[in-house]
Amino acid sequence: MGFVYTFPEYRGHHYVKYLFQEIEKRAKADKVQNIFLSTNHTGFYEKYGCEFYQIMNDINSEPSRVYKKHLN
Repeated sequence: MGFVYTFPEYRGHHYVKYLFQEIEKRAKADKVQNIFLSTNHTGFYEKYGCEFYQIMNDINSEPSRVYKKHLN
């Protein structure tokens, strides 16, 4: 998952939470143990159970923070 943007008028509606719920449901159904996301934000995805994993280059060869969430 990467490059999620919420337009200002839709912020505060917890759409990222719903997106995570759907991704987790589908990943668990496919027996995926970890999901990863790429972002330049710090302190946002941690509230959804993600942990910083490492810095990797994105498709433009620019550094990006990669987060990992382990699914039970």
